[in-house]
Parts: sequence; structure tokens; C-alpha cells
Amino acid sequence: MKKVFILINMFLIVAFTFSKEIKIKVIDKDLDIALEGVKIIVRNTEEIIFTNPEGIAIINVDDNEKRVILITTLIGYESKKVNIKELDKEIIITMSIEGMLEGEELVIEEDAIGRTDEEVGVSTVVDKNELKSTAMIGAVEDVMSTIKILPGVTYVGKYNTNLSIRGGDPDGLTTVLDGFIVRYPYHWGGGFSIFNPNTVESVKFSAGIFSVKHGLAMSGLMEVNSIKPDDGLKVDTLISTSTIEAFLQTPIGLKNAGLYIGGRITFYDFVFLMTGSIMEEQGVTFSRKPYIYDAYLKWFYKPHKRVELYVNGFFGSDGIGMETYEPDKSPEKEIVNTFNFNWYNYDVFVNTGIKILPIDRIFIHVLAGYEFLLTRATGILGSHGTKKYSKEFIDLGTPFYDATRDGDDFSIDANSTFEGMDYMHSIQARVDTDITLHDQVILSFGTGMIFDFYIFAQTGKFWSITYENNLPTFKRIDFTLDASDNRILKSFGYLNFNFKIIPEIFKIEIGCRADHNVIYGPDNFSVNTYPIPGPRLNIIYTPVKGLKYLESLSLSAGLGLFSKVPQESVAANEEYGIKDFEYTIPKSLTTVLGFELKFPLGFKFKIEGYYKYIFDRFYINGVTTSGEIDFKIHSDGIGHAAGFDILFERNISRYIDGIITYSFIYARMYNPITDKVEDEVTVSGEPTGIWFYPSYHRFHTLNIVLNIKPVPWMTITPKLSFATGTPKKEFGDKEMFAAQLEDGTSAEMYTRKQTYSDELRTDFSIPFDLKIAFNFYYPKTKIRMETYIAVEDLFVVVYNPSTGIQTDQFTGEDEPSPESRAEGFPIVSFGMKLSY
Repeated sequence: MKKVFILINMFLIVAFTFSKEIKIKVIDKDLDIALEGVKIIVRNTEEIIFTNPEGIAIINVDDNEKRVILITTLIGYESKKVNIKELDKEIIITMSIEGMLEGEELVIEEDAIGRTDEEVGVSTVVDKNELKSTAMIGAVEDVMSTIKILPGVTYVGKYNTNLSIRGGDPDGLTTVLDGFIVRYPYHWGGGFSIFNPNTVESVKFSAGIFSVKHGLAMSGLMEVNSIKPDDGLKVDTLISTSTIEAFLQTPIGLKNAGLYIGGRITFYDFVFLMTGSIMEEQGVTFSRKPYIYDAYLKWFYKPHKRVELYVNGFFGSDGIGMETYEPDKSPEKEIVNTFNFNWYNYDVFVNTGIKILPIDRIFIHVLAGYEFLLTRATGILGSHGTKKYSKEFIDLGTPFYDATRDGDDFSIDANSTFEGMDYMHSIQARVDTDITLHDQVILSFGTGMIFDFYIFAQTGKFWSITYENNLPTFKRIDFTLDASDNRILKSFGYLNFNFKIIPEIFKIEIGCRADHNVIYGPDNFSVNTYPIPGPRLNIIYTPVKGLKYLESLSLSAGLGLFSKVPQESVAANEEYGIKDFEYTIPKSLTTVLGFELKFPLGFKFKIEGYYKYIFDRFYINGVTTSGEIDFKIHSDGIGHAAGFDILFERNISRYIDGIITYSFIYARMYNPITDKVEDEVTVSGEPTGIWFYPSYHRFHTLNIVLNIKPVPWMTITPKLSFATGTPKKEFGDKEMFAAQLEDGTSAEMYTRKQTYSDELRTDFSIPFDLKIAFNFYYPKTKIRMETYIAVEDLFVVVYNPSTGIQTDQFTGEDEPSPESRAEGFPIVSFGMKLSY
């Protein structure tokens, strides 16, 4: 016992030798009363504490610390960042009620995203600390890994960021980075996003009735708020499974100015060291290993307390060169299938803006930016070799078969080729103004435009099995999509009122926007559209607030009309025969009802129900004549989507926190015009003339993420998802048929006719990930280290869901199509971050 006492005393002596206590008191700025339960995050150590009933909290800081950065948050109050340089006295922090403008201490942050910005029925906010558990994991760390688990998002698998939000088309999600609309925020064609969690402060994800300030979105809005370089000198270096990253945050000599620069490069040498031989045995080689190169820049300057200037920049590039073959087959005896694929992509954008507060009640934000995109993909799918006819085929007695040929075999030498290119220059600009007409009434209005110069070209020559008069045929089909020198102008304007009828209790937001789209092409080609109105109404009522066991109870109701120009519109040209005002923009009339409970200790429960009527849907029918495809464009599709989302969350806690989300989604679509297409499907594979479930639809999606912290320096994060299957086509009986080749001989081939089914679904998905993270803060230094090791898709060893079957067209053999791309193996990843 005496030894224990001595050890405790030694610990206390060491603790008080190298650290000291700082007393923090938080008060209401206007009422001058102490605030209890204020969450204080110490940015230097990521320590989290709460104020007591007297509004006081005690933090311990290193003796060598020159300053401490604190972030304070409390429901109903504006979040605040405080930079403390004098550490030898009591610190008093004042907080203002949410929405109130502060005079001398005002920091211009028009779209600052924080916990107080989250609203029931509208949005969910994820901050930097929450991103660590789910976004910083995997072969490429990605913010989208966190967005995928939020309520309303349909499960899409590991390597897909094209998200369906509440039954909407994946193209209906719009992404904004610090106010700038990013047109193509993806790497590897949508496998990952460009949003690196190490550069992001927080993300606001809106699946409900978001403000009319934001448009060009049908189903959801993702606002990414990047790190602002206002923390002085800071350096981060990172290494993970496949990437090396480095970031520098520094003042640049000007007063109240900061610069943030950094980059990320992929290196797959380690990955291929572990898996390269296995992939080669399976017939996969790389002429160019997959790569991602990213560079980031952010600069801000605050020459006056009412003026802030900023510049954001990004450069991204990704690509791959891959060849596949069937190593267990010989072209002398069998038909060997090969695939040669090459892809590269460049995406660059830069934007600048100014935020001005000319007087206390008027705020103006002006933004302008440019984005460049170049994407190119080429591929060759080959089938080569010689194969003997089977007895069953000879007995078939085909009229093309020549029984006297030597060897009774046939040869195939067919190459399917494709080439596609997207080339875009885009300019966007906007002006937003907020005017506080009254302490409880804010008027917002603005206007802006996006002007695109676009070249879209796709060509292909495909050998494929198609049905003509219900008989299978093997033929080459050529197609060409060429929209050169298209110019697309999107313009908008909006007006919005925010009424705080009873502050913190009853709020009404009502507004309307108008969007317009026009396409200009060569040779005086143009397609004009009618302006689209976008009225929106949102009501939030908080009848209960501040009880001992219930912090708040909130109800919400919203209604809005949303629209977005589909991505396929860039391919429009005069060959389609479209005239002015014949083409309409897709729309969604959405209603949302929400209910939210907030409890002490960071617990929250939220449920939201919704219904969407989707109309003026865009679809393209492909009519094949004389071996070529003619495209017929229509915009009269309709659809319904309804469902509900549940969220149960405990925010940040010392020992255990996490999130549970569940989404039920029912979505049905209808494309009325068939154009007498033989297979009665659109170019994208949707059926025509019948009601159908879209290909991305799943009825149920469940996510469970826990952060278990047995000791302060270690976090164990298990993540489990469950999702029911997507629609699966019905396969007919296997058919053997004779395909006439170009030299007049016959090839023995097999196929199964596939038709849409309302009942069939792929297997359910149940991926399970496990991550163990460690963090160390070195006393008497400013160095912090974070490391993790993770295993993704652990259950794939015993269960790999099937999405259907594949029938070899030359042998007739059936093979299942597994969902996982990991070839039945869990994916191991690791990462280490060193910060100064």
C-alpha cells in the first residue's frame, strides 16, 4: 500500500511539474449569465470537457505551450473558436445566441458548418473528429466513406461514391466545396471522391428541404467545409496503405492571413507486393498501376474585421492501365477473352471570393471560379481462339454449319472497341446577400450562373449477342455520340426569408428560386428551356427545451420543388431533332416530416419520413437499324419515392460513442415511350412501358458504427452494415445457337435472355469492418502522432453476396457474379499521421 501511495505522489509531482491548470468560464454575452454544459474541445490535445453549473471548466496545458485553441459549442448558441495566448489567468469566453450578429468580435463565416447548423428535417453535420473513425480507413481515405453511413443514403458498396439519396438518381446529388459547386468530385470514375478527410473540417449533408440558396440538386446536397489556415504554423505528414501526404498551414507575413497547401500521391508498390502475384495468377496485369495525384491550396486574408478575401485551389489526376486474360485457357483449343483498358482523368479548379460586412445587418458574399475537366477512356474487349464443335451443336443441324470442314472446329477473332472523352471548361459566379431586417427576420437573396464549354464524344464497335424477332444473334453494333463545342448556360436567382417567430422555439424559412438552362451548339443549334421555379418551405418547432433529462424536442415539416439538369444533356446535338422548349428539366416535389430528441451526454434520436413525386425524368431509347444505334431522347418519365430514416447517435464521449442509422426506401419509376425497341429497355438498361424499381434501389439499409475507448490513447471502431439486394434480372433458359461469322461460317454460342423482374433481388450485403486507432501527444512538445490498422469486409471469407450469374458465350458454363471486388479476401489497411 505504501508503494502505491508513493507512486501516486510521484505521478502527481510529475503532472504538476510539466502541466498547469487553466480555468475557463463561459457566459452568455447578452445576459451575462454562466452557461452550463458547454462542450469545449482543446484543439492542441483534442481533449473534450464540459462546463459545470457555474459555467466553469478546468483544462491542463503543457508548461511549454505558448497558446491554446479552444472550440466551444452549445445548442442554441453560435459555435466559437478562441485562440488563447495568455495562459496565466482565468479565461472568460462569451457566447451569443445562434443567428445574432456580433459587433467587434464578429468573424465573417457565412457558411461555417458546425453542430448548431444541423437541423431536423434538413441536414446532418459531421465534424472533423467524427470523420476520423469512418473516413480515415481503406486503400484511399475518403470523406464519402462517412457520408455512406448517414440516414437516407442507399448502400452502394466499398468502391462506389455515386450515392442514391432517398430513392433519387445518383446524379441528383450536388457537391459544394466552400461555396463552389464541384462538377466532377470523383477519382477513378466514381470509385473514390476527391475529398480527403485530412483537409476537411466538417461536412453538412442535406437530404431534406434545404435552402433555396442551393440549387442544381434533385435529391441531396453535400457541403464540404475545408480547413481554414488560422491556427498558426502547423505541419501534417501522413502515410497509409497506398498514399503519402503532406500539408503545411502557415501565416504568410500579412496580419490575419494564412496559407494552407498540401498534396497526396498514391503508391501501390506495397499493395502489389502483397497481392501482385495473386492477381497475375488470375490473369490481371497493369501497364500503368492505378494512381491518384492531388494538390490542395487555400489562402485567406482579413485586412479588416469586416472584410475577408480567400482563394481555393485543387489539382487532381488519376488513371490506370490494365490488361486481363484467362491464364487457364489456350487459344489453340478454346476461345480466350481478353480486356485492355486505359483511363486517365484531370480535374482542376480554382475559385476566389470576398466576404463583406458593410454594416452590422448586411452581409455580402461574392464568389467566382473556374474548373477544367479532361477524362479519356479506351478499351479493347477481344475474343480469340479456335474451338471444336460440340456433338450437341452438330446435332442442332444449323444451316450455316459445314460438316466437311477439317477438324470440325471454328475460329473467332473479334475485337470490341470503345473510346470516350469528356472535355470541359466551366466558369461559375454568384453573389449572395443576407440582410437582418429585424432581430428575428433575415432576408437572403442572390443570383449566379455557370457557363460550360463542353466536348463529349463516345464511339464504340461492339460484338454482342442481341435478340431480333426473339432469336439470338451475334453481331457487331456501332454507335457514335458526338457533341462537339457545346456551350451550356445555367443561371439562377433566389429570394428567401428566415423568420425566428419565437427564438430557439419556432422558426419558419420560406423562399423561392428560379433556374434556367440553355444549350448552344455549332451551326446555330440551340435548345432553350422554360425557367424552373423552386419554391421551398420549412418549419421547425421546438416546444420542449432545457429539461433535466431532455435537452430538446423538435418537430419539422417541409415542402420543396427541386430540379437538376441531367449529365446526359451534354451529349445533345442537332441529330436528335430537339427543338426549343420541347426538352424539360427533371423535377422532384418533396415533402418531409421530422422528429428529433436530444438528451444529455450527447445522445440524439431522429426520425424523418418523406415522399417524392418525380416527374419530367430523362431517358434515352436506343433503336438499332442496319447495325447502328439511333438515340431517341425523352423527358416525360415519372416516379414515386417514399420512406423513412432513423438516426440514433451519441456524439463525442470519453468511453463509447457512435451512430446507428436505418433507412427504408420505396422507389418506383416509369418510362412511358418504348420507340418499339426490341428489348424494351433504355440505353441505361431501364425497362420501358412498365413500372419498375430503379437499378440502385434497396428496401433496407442499416449501419452501426461504434467508437470504443478503453484508454484515452486507443479507439476500437467496429462498423457493420446490412442492406437488402438490388433488382436482379430474370434469366431465361440457356440457349445454344449458331452465329454466322463474317467469313460465312458458324460459331457455336450460348446465351440466356435477361428480362426485368419485379420480384427477384440480389443477395443481401453485410460488410463488417474493424479499425484500431492510436493517438499520442508528446508532453513538452507540439508533436502528435495518430496511427491505425484496419480490416475491411471481414465477413467476405464466409459470405460473398452474389449479384447474378454469368454465362460464358462460347462454352455455356455458368459462374456466379460476386459483389465484392476483393476476390474473397478482406482488405487490410494502415495509416500513420504525424502533426506538429
